[in-house]
Amino acid sequence: MCFSKVGSTTPSYPCTLCEIKSSGISVSEKTRYVKKPFPLLKLPNVPLELVTKMMNSNEIIKLSISSYRLELFLSTYRYKIRGFHVHLNDRFIQFDMNESTVINSTHFRNGKVLMPIKEVVRMEQFCKSETWEDESYFKIQSFSPEASFKIYDRIRLLFTYPLIGWIFHCDQLGDETIKRYLESALCEQCNRFSFKESRLSKELLTEIMDKLPLTIRLNIDSDIPLDFKHVNAFKYPIIEYNEARWATLDDLKSVRNACYIELKSTDFDYFDLNQFLKHWVDCEENMTECLTIGLREGLDYDGATLTDGLITLKLRGAFDYYFALLEMLERKKELGEELMKIDREENHLEHSERRKTDIRNELKLLDEEIIKKDIIGYVYNV
Repeated sequence: MCFSKVGSTTPSYPCTLCEIKSSGISVSEKTRYVKKPFPLLKLPNVPLELVTKMMNSNEIIKLSISSYRLELFLSTYRYKIRGFHVHLNDRFIQFDMNESTVINSTHFRNGKVLMPIKEVVRMEQFCKSETWEDESYFKIQSFSPEASFKIYDRIRLLFTYPLIGWIFHCDQLGDETIKRYLESALCEQCNRFSFKESRLSKELLTEIMDKLPLTIRLNIDSDIPLDFKHVNAFKYPIIEYNEARWATLDDLKSVRNACYIELKSTDFDYFDLNQFLKHWVDCEENMTECLTIGLREGLDYDGATLTDGLITLKLRGAFDYYFALLEMLERKKELGEELMKIDREENHLEHSERRKTDIRNELKLLDEEIIKKDIIGYVYNV
């Protein structure tokens, strides 16, 4: 890429990469003759912003580690991503940054070094750490467990995002550590909480559901005791329980205004499900938009019991909300092309500026509606 004329396909002079291509000399040979690296730190703020906008999230984090000035600059302009997911463990903290077509991950591990970083004052402290990189994965090793949230506090300032998820890896986290991390996470913006591996005690589950806001998405892959009960267990808009043999028919009947519920393992049979479906049909309140239930193991399919007393219709094809998402994505693409066309015009008239403002407002509303409708978490390629 030629930095001499950012945004133009006809640069005023060729950059190093262009010269390499034109000369036919291999990149490894040519780079030996390049005496000076690109002076990124000497760029004024506007071109520096343009350059960093073309980078992915892992590159943004690497820049913040290389220079304190760059960290301050990046935390001011903040790189836009679709989602930000924090994996927590006693041995590591990992950030998954969901971008338009890929997910980039930066992984900080408790390093086996003589002097692990305990107090994170600036990202520049990691510039001499042991690192490892492979495509969309970047690993840094040299911090202590107590520095986890200090790292998070600095990384989150580099990005702006509509969604954030917290993933607790419970196989290597004690109950007290989970409680401490949970308290810290709840002080921040949150859309999703996931608990993976191991088995959660009734006491810990009770505290979790006492504290989690009823607006978040809850996913529990960890085992849940069969005698567990909680008044909030079926009040979240999106619920995913791997172990749900503790759930009762009354729990299902209590669901209201849910978007999606998935119970992978239950003790329900076809008669139970038939009773629930009859209740759902007769209920005058909105219960749920989508429900997935794994029935008791070992049951043979019994369609007669399942549909007894119900009028059924077999529908071929995709769900309606797929079409709604596709329509919104198509509209978003059209608006983006129109905005680019206006930007290419040389005469920026007043009505053009008004139209650009209207387009940006509509794009913002579309993004909010897509996030609201997308209960699966697709990666879009528009």
